[in-house]
Amino acid sequence: MSTPAQETFQQPQAQKAAGAARSAFRTIIDQVGGVTNYALSVLWLFLAWAGWAIALGGLAATQHIENKQGLSYDWTINANYPKLQSGRVYRFDWFTWSFQLVVLAIVSVALLSIVIRQSRAMLMGYLAVASVLQILSADRFYNVSHFFKGKYYSRTRCTFAGYVIAATADLALIYMLGLEPYPPPPGYAV
Repeated sequence: MSTPAQETFQQPQAQKAAGAARSAFRTIIDQVGGVTNYALSVLWLFLAWAGWAIALGGLAATQHIENKQGLSYDWTINANYPKLQSGRVYRFDWFTWSFQLVVLAIVSVALLSIVIRQSRAMLMGYLAVASVLQILSADRFYNVSHFFKGKYYSRTRCTFAGYVIAATADLALIYMLGLEPYPPPPGYAV
């Protein structure tokens, strides 16, 4: 059992800890311009992760078929690719997928910490490069899907959809995280 003196001593410390947590959370939210902007940023980040996961599923399934069956010579000519060894056609797309993984991890850490203001330029650069890579991969899979029917068609379209979702979310994150919030009013404790 605690004495009344110990309870009164513990109560202010608990209030200070709760106040510090609220202050830290408020600082994290204020770095992107308020609660609404933070919620929208988290939504777009979630959609970027979802697009990344969809692209992973489609790309892995497409790679599996390509490794199992190989590509026909006609497909290689029609798609304007040189005759490649089996397993080497999707190297660029795997790089794009991996780069998106790294970028999303960096953005997630930045959103959950207090470093958006300091890392805004870096985040914009990484997101811009990731967006362009996603768009290029989406275009490749859109064009490839026209040469197939059945499972291969649906798997390439799945990959295409994942890359489009991820690229769209990356572009929205560039907008949301690139916003410079208004400076605090005079007398506001930061």
